[in-house]
Amino acid sequence: MSQPNPPQHFICPMTLEVMKHPYRHRQTKFNFERDSILEWMYFGNATCPLTRRRLHPDDFEENDELRQEIKEWKTREQRSEDTNVDCCKDCEDFLTVAPRKTRPHKEMTSARESHILNLRNRVLLKRDERIRASGVAV
Repeated sequence: MSQPNPPQHFICPMTLEVMKHPYRHRQTKFNFERDSILEWMYFGNATCPLTRRRLHPDDFEENDELRQEIKEWKTREQRSEDTNVDCCKDCEDFLTVAPRKTRPHKEMTSARESHILNLRNRVLLKRDERIRASGVAV
């Protein structure tokens, strides 16, 4: 099963999302999403949102190692999600079958519908995991 949440150090402390372009402060070694921290400074915030130290754009550098780690993690997650969908040929057929009266016998239809409900529940659970991870109240 795939990891429900990304590693904490992949999360930008400002956006609370997985970083696409990690930008590391040279002294504190804290990472931020590049656009977020640059926008923070652009709008006149001269101190770090975590440490309250003075900031300057030259204090930051691209964190290529972390960006590569995140990219590899995303690839593993995608591969894991792809293998978690154990969809059988009957299930694929079920999705393309038109009128109910043309479906195979009742047992097959029931099994297909059960599998579709299972897939739907997986999608809903994944969405709920993302909502819980973001800290947003439902």
